[in-house]
Amino acid sequence: MRGQTRRINSSSQLHVEAEGLVWAMEELSGFGFKQVRFESDCQQLVQIINSSKQWPSLEPELDTIESL
Repeated sequence: MRGQTRRINSSSQLHVEAEGLVWAMEELSGFGFKQVRFESDCQQLVQIINSSKQWPSLEPELDTIESL
């Protein structure tokens, strides 16, 4: 995955973080990785992912994260 980038346009930093995580997860899944540990400096996103709280504005990204 070295050297790959993707430009993400969003009005929310939280959306950018979530979309970046989704992209990384999809890329690694495409390379056949089954177990990967992700770390983030975005505490709010980590808390949202680890909680059962509903975040309608992030629902598509959270659904994808959960499915991967």
